[in-house]
Amino acid sequence: MSAWVTAAVGLLVPSRGGRRTPELLERITARRAELDELEELLAKQLAEVRAEQDELAVAERVLARVSEQLAEPLRGRLVRLVDRGWLRRLPADRSTTGP
Repeated sequence: MSAWVTAAVGLLVPSRGGRRTPELLERITARRAELDELEELLAKQLAEVRAEQDELAVAERVLARVSEQLAEPLRGRLVRLVDRGWLRRLPADRSTTGP
């Protein structure tokens, strides 16, 4: 059982002199206020994180499109150079120039 539940049970049981009840109520109220503030902060941070994730997703898509647009003309030029004998096909990770 959490300390707060134990304290709440203490509220239900009359204490000597009746001093504990207002004290515990104040502590519970203060803790609830702290947690409410923390919740607001975390909600704000979560919104910021989600916004940045959205921005990064857009940036990834833009980069992919630009890469495709730049690669296509280069691919065409390389094919023409191979066809003309200026480049030779070697293993996938290597190429060379020459007649």
